[in-house]
Amino acid sequence: MWYLIGICIILIIIGLIVNIVNIRKRVNEYNFANEYYEKFQRLVSDVFEKKNIKNKEYAWLMSNCDKMQYILGEAGIISYTQFNKYYKNIPILLNIMNEITSYINDPFVGDDEIKMVNWCQNAFLRKTGILNEYIQNEPKKLINPFYNLSSGIRFILLIPIGILNSIGLISNDGKSKIGNNIVIRMLSGIISLLTILSVIITIVVGWNDFLRIVKNILNI
Repeated sequence: MWYLIGICIILIIIGLIVNIVNIRKRVNEYNFANEYYEKFQRLVSDVFEKKNIKNKEYAWLMSNCDKMQYILGEAGIISYTQFNKYYKNIPILLNIMNEITSYINDPFVGDDEIKMVNWCQNAFLRKTGILNEYIQNEPKKLINPFYNLSSGIRFILLIPIGILNSIGLISNDGKSKIGNNIVIRMLSGIISLLTILSVIITIVVGWNDFLRIVKNILNI
């Protein structure tokens, strides 16, 4: 009996730690996204209004561009049609940052370029909104042992994926997609439920007695 309770407690503690780490990570991402967006807005203003770029700020934005694009995730990926050509799954921030310096001396910068910048700005607003909602709601779940148990089990299930990611066989995007996959979430939820039921059964009637009751019901 006690080993089941011990395993359950350990999984809850693991899940609690994982959830706290994830919240801190999202807080850092939120703060970084706001800082990047503020500097990006100044860059856009300098390029389109002043036809100038501050080299130091541009260098910071460019050096952190891939990091910011990763944080944006799906919010930063767009598909669109331009000049009768279809562009699919374009990382909007990377695309803008690679092109923005050319806008300074380009006399033909027009609505299409401004529209791309607007899409990029919308991606920032969407992502910061998602992160803000997560930061507001997720800490409330930390007092829920069942939620922490499910998170602990999901962490255990994803250990092989983490190993494959650490040796370069799976990308960070791939790891994130697998971790957020509904199948993984459902599996961790089912295992959590079975674990809780096992503990309850063990405490209330004992596992052997429970099996005997089931056999009697099924006439086995």
